[in-house]
Amino acid sequence: MLGAIAGDIIGSIYERHNTTRYDFELFTKHSTFTDDTVMTVAMMDHILSRDDLNDTIRKWYSRYPRRGYGPGFRAWIGGHAKGMSRGNGAAMRTSPWAWMPYPREEMMENVERCARVTHDSPDGIAGAIAVADVIRDIRDGFGKKMTRNGMEGFADGYERLRWPPRIKQPGGLARESVPVALAAALNSTSFEDAIRKAVSAGGDSDTIASIAGAVAEAIYGRLPDDILYEIRDRLPSDLMNVVDAFYYNWVDPDIAYPRTLREGDESGSAPPSDPIYRRGFAFGIIGGRR
Repeated sequence: MLGAIAGDIIGSIYERHNTTRYDFELFTKHSTFTDDTVMTVAMMDHILSRDDLNDTIRKWYSRYPRRGYGPGFRAWIGGHAKGMSRGNGAAMRTSPWAWMPYPREEMMENVERCARVTHDSPDGIAGAIAVADVIRDIRDGFGKKMTRNGMEGFADGYERLRWPPRIKQPGGLARESVPVALAAALNSTSFEDAIRKAVSAGGDSDTIASIAGAVAEAIYGRLPDDILYEIRDRLPSDLMNVVDAFYYNWVDPDIAYPRTLREGDESGSAPPSDPIYRRGFAFGIIGGRR
């Protein structure tokens, strides 16, 4: 979620201008959120509101229609496609489900249901399931190595989740980009290392970094404060409000807020203490660990 958004923003300027440098600049004045963030927020909104996902996706698309959506998605929005994409769109928006306090089987049913709306293909569904399954394994206490070994061979394209990846310049197909994103996170040493690996792989940089960031958040917990500041500086209030509400309800309110405020900044004040925002604690979810 926040990890996915951070990866998206960091990778945004490198999608059309790929870099193979590991020491690239994390944030520039042109770094911004793309469709990956909008659709991840749409998934959070769907979970919070329980509104129809189809309608929720269309609502958020209508608010931010120029954020780099692919032609297949635009065709689906326009009613000219049936949602059979083999791309990575379902995988990049699925991470919120892995934080819900559902049994694994129920979580996977929801992941597949939500993937089928736009990505009703074996590759599209497999990508969404792989991302959710990896995050859930990490949150259930499996280490990076065990999670990686368990996922290898899961589906076509997932035979080797090591670093560096075999696939060079992975494109928007789920079977290309999702394994690279998982490899970046599962072979990383820190949140930032996961993002740097993902972006330097080239190809569909923002989505690969978004997926890697979602997994890395589960591995390393709270994002560094400097990255949290950058997210809050770049997200409009309607997007950030959904993120805050999701963390208040299902994760940990404090995770979404930088630990200290910048001088003169009053926007990062402490989250509400109203018990309604801490519903997730009833399920034993404290800081991403059960």
